[in-house]
Amino acid sequence: QFGEAVSNFLCDELPIILADKLNDVQGKSLELSEEQVLGETMEAIADAFEDVDTKGRLALAPPSGGTTATLVIQLGKYAFVANCGDSTSLFATYNKSTGATEIIYTTREDKPELEDEKQRIEEAGGSVMMPEDELSGEVARVVGTDANGDFFGGIATSRSIGDWEFSDELGITPQPNAVDGVDLSDIVA
Repeated sequence: QFGEAVSNFLCDELPIILADKLNDVQGKSLELSEEQVLGETMEAIADAFEDVDTKGRLALAPPSGGTTATLVIQLGKYAFVANCGDSTSLFATYNKSTGATEIIYTTREDKPELEDEKQRIEEAGGSVMMPEDELSGEVARVVGTDANGDFFGGIATSRSIGDWEFSDELGITPQPNAVDGVDLSDIVA
């Protein structure tokens, strides 16, 4: 229920925040090289994820839930992709003459057991609890320890929008693991 509220907030607010940021980039694009515009665009997208998270923290009363988010936006000949969470997005091409489909791009699932994610979480004060039995169907979770030594948290992703009661002390972040620009002219004939 709370995750759904965060997701709805994200869907309402991210387009507004992102449009403002992209308008700023476009306003100075004549002064920048193509490479600089790409970099500024990717930075604007990443900043929009953080800004919507901050705005949600202020607008939505606790307790909170969280949501993962993937954004794909086409600007000119580029498709930009940002992923925050444990879902995978794919770009595929279809060759009409051969009838074949090829996956040409995938995002990474943000899982707490990934080495770089685990390190970031631990540096922020969280811990990664690994399942005792890999065949149990359980997944790694981000947890914290309270003053009594009891675990709290239990988030199965290392990045999300929301989950504010865990983000500051456990290292859950709204920052996408990467924002990529895919040149569509390289793949679309």
